[in-house]
Amino acid sequence: MNVHTFQRIVRRAGIGLLPLLLSGCVYVNLLKTQKQLAQFNRFFLLQDTGRLTLQSLAPTLRPTDVYWLMDAEPTSVTTNLQTINARYILAKQGSLPPNDSSGRLAVDLVFRDQLLRDMSFPTNWPAPALNKMMTLSLKSLGQAKFNALTQTAFLILPMKAADMPTQEKMIHLLGEPFLREQTGPEAHCQYRYRLLPADGHRAKGSAVNEMVLEVWLTSNVVQRSSLQCGRVKCRTQVVPIKP
Repeated sequence: MNVHTFQRIVRRAGIGLLPLLLSGCVYVNLLKTQKQLAQFNRFFLLQDTGRLTLQSLAPTLRPTDVYWLMDAEPTSVTTNLQTINARYILAKQGSLPPNDSSGRLAVDLVFRDQLLRDMSFPTNWPAPALNKMMTLSLKSLGQAKFNALTQTAFLILPMKAADMPTQEKMIHLLGEPFLREQTGPEAHCQYRYRLLPADGHRAKGSAVNEMVLEVWLTSNVVQRSSLQCGRVKCRTQVVPIKP
């Protein structure tokens, strides 16, 4: 092998390794965040500021980490000195009843000094009702098992029977599903949301970024769920515990 051939191989290998190295940096930051979630009360604060907001007390995620995780740029971004405000807007798919406030979900992210400080959830999500559920879910994410091959997190959500999410609560929060299948006491519901691109229009031939939430219920009580949004994949099993 001559020198020029060797140099060509090295250059091509370097180009191929670059995405892997970049995603590797993301995984390191995600791992740090997961370890923090395992000690939720020490590293995070969930508060009601007119909408449910998660505040990071020792932030680790950068804008590029979040954009990679979502597999998409935000719908809108504004910058003021060292602060970046990014917003992802998800449009619900399927026919919507008049005045259905669940038609669009907006998630706002605030970065200061290139680190994610605050994440605010949709304004139409009632903060008091979600506070306990969100805290429990985020703590469970800190203990989640992760399959690197499928890039999927597996969560166990222990809940008291009285706190377990029901179909009524789900519809109150998210509205009617895109798809519903019922077989006796067993039901399967699917919600689909399309991520709106930055300029409100998607280039011809470009990929459609969607968030898909699937929920399985027994006797109108949620038993398990599956969420996929960008590169985020979560499988959650609800486990009832004694009071």
